[in-house]
Amino acid sequence: MNTKQNQRKQVSKDKIEKAFLTLIHTKPLNKITIQSLCTLAQVNRTTFYAHYADIYALTETIQNGFQQEIRLILKPLDRQTYANIESIFAQLFEFIQSHRDFYGIYLTDHQYFTPPDAPIMPAPSSQFYVDDERHYHLQFFMAGFGAVAREWLRNDCQETPQKMAALICDEYRR
Repeated sequence: MNTKQNQRKQVSKDKIEKAFLTLIHTKPLNKITIQSLCTLAQVNRTTFYAHYADIYALTETIQNGFQQEIRLILKPLDRQTYANIESIFAQLFEFIQSHRDFYGIYLTDHQYFTPPDAPIMPAPSSQFYVDDERHYHLQFFMAGFGAVAREWLRNDCQETPQKMAALICDEYRR
């Protein structure tokens, strides 16, 4: 019985999240109401509030789910040589592209792209920055990555994820 209830809860959450991602195509985040979301998801408001405090909590939950997927993308990154960083960035851009509606909004509201707990600076940077400076360098890099991703989304992802990954890597190596 408990498993059946858990499945129902998960189905409700999935319906709400799917409805949100549908609405974000047509409305700005601040114009999405819980009523319109629940109508589209075919759940009642009580069900929504059983899972989320508000629209922003829902957005954060979706972002956290995406962050878990990003962790999986970053996991094979060779943090000693960073030899595979361009292919990892290509996968990251593919992920952003496949969730472009969410990231189009997310990157507008956030100044930089936040990968989960994982510094993704290539190793050569450690030759040029002392430990005290690495944090600032990482912040600079993340803000730049976010700006590039935001502009790429704004231009409807005209370049391939592979081209964007090469651009980031080339810029970083300069």
